[in-house]
Amino acid sequence: MPENKMQLRSEIISLLLKYQDCKNIDAKKINQDIEILKKIKNNEYLTKILLNEINENNRDYSNICALFLMQCASEEALERQALDFLNSKKISDNKKFFIISILKQR
Repeated sequence: MPENKMQLRSEIISLLLKYQDCKNIDAKKINQDIEILKKIKNNEYLTKILLNEINENNRDYSNICALFLMQCASEEALERQALDFLNSKKISDNKKFFIISILKQR
């Protein structure tokens, strides 16, 4: 995985795009993608992107992002980034509740 944040973001978003229209999700593919995401050295940035991708209008996609967060984000990075999101006035209450539920499941 690239170390440049722009390239890294592009790689992560490309990986996530296939889950936008979650119709038939293959567990094998999800496990492969989890392994790819686990190899990313900048866990803080990965966590931030996954939290940012949570979309209250697409619950299935948000659940995939949550799964990736629970499997790939370090506990410290998840707590730190989640606090930033929870303290932001720009984030909707629904998204904040979803993030809180992720933290509770950790």
